[in-house]
Amino acid sequence: MINSARAGHKASASDRGRDVMSAVPNHKNTPFQWFLEAWKKSFVFRGRAGRQEYWFFALFNLIVLVGICLVEINLGITDGKQLGLVSGLYSVATILPYISVTVRRLHDNDQSGWWLLAYFIPLLGGIILLFFAVLPGKPGDNQYGRNPN
Repeated sequence: MINSARAGHKASASDRGRDVMSAVPNHKNTPFQWFLEAWKKSFVFRGRAGRQEYWFFALFNLIVLVGICLVEINLGITDGKQLGLVSGLYSVATILPYISVTVRRLHDNDQSGWWLLAYFIPLLGGIILLFFAVLPGKPGDNQYGRNPN
C-alpha cells in the first residue's frame, strides 16, 4: 500500500493485507503482551518488529526455557547436560516464531530477511544479527511497512 499509495494508484487487496500486518502496535503493551504479539505473528514475515517486541520475545523465551529445564532437572528427567523432552519440544516450537520476529526485526532496520542466513557463519553471523537487533529501527515508513514505534 505504501508504494501504490505514493504513486497515486488504488491499493490492491494484497497491499491492504500487508498494511494490516504492519499496523502500528499498541505502545501500552506489557512485556508479556509483546511476547504474545510475537507468537500471534508466528507466520507473518512481512512488516516490521520493533525492539520491544523482539527483545521481550527473546527474554520470555529464555525465562520459559530455563524454567522448564530447572523443573526437568529437579524431577530427574534430565541431568542438565542436554535438553529434556519438554524443553526440547518447547525449543522446536519456538523456531518459527523466532525466525518470523527476527525477519521482521531486520525489516525494521530496512534489511532483507535473508540476513537471517548469517546465523550459519560461525561466530561472526551471530554478532552481525545482534548488531541489527540492537539498532533502532529506521524512522518513518520503509519498503517493509510502517514504523512500529
